[in-house]
Amino acid sequence: MPKDYTKEELKKPKEVIPSDVLEALFSEETPFKISEICIKNGVEEEEKIEEISHQVGLVLLGKLPPNELRGVFEKEIKLDPLTAMKVVQEIDRTIFLPIKSSLEEIYKIEIKPPAGLPPIKPPEIAWPEEKPPALPGKDVYREPIE
Repeated sequence: MPKDYTKEELKKPKEVIPSDVLEALFSEETPFKISEICIKNGVEEEEKIEEISHQVGLVLLGKLPPNELRGVFEKEIKLDPLTAMKVVQEIDRTIFLPIKSSLEEIYKIEIKPPAGLPPIKPPEIAWPEEKPPALPGKDVYREPIE
């Protein structure tokens, strides 16, 4: 599990972290996305949301491998396994996926989506093949036109 880092340990030369990862780290949108994901999945306590944001920041700084994030959410933040899985899956999709290649470069691993939940796919819509046949005869429900 990750350890608590001092400010000096967290200072990593900026040339080591790719620019797109730094952009995600310092973006104003990232914390809002994390908050939305947490609230959507039932994590509404401010302390837990802050800790989740902190752990995502450690991933972006290269201090916590993304594949350990779910375990940290379960053990350190005390999320139930299903909620942790859902939160990690959405964080992977919204925050980590756009910078996947840079994160793989930082950690020297291939990042795979978390197992457990099937990928979200849109529902299939069954469209009718053809129109139903028209009924023969006069339409008795129409009003006469004057």
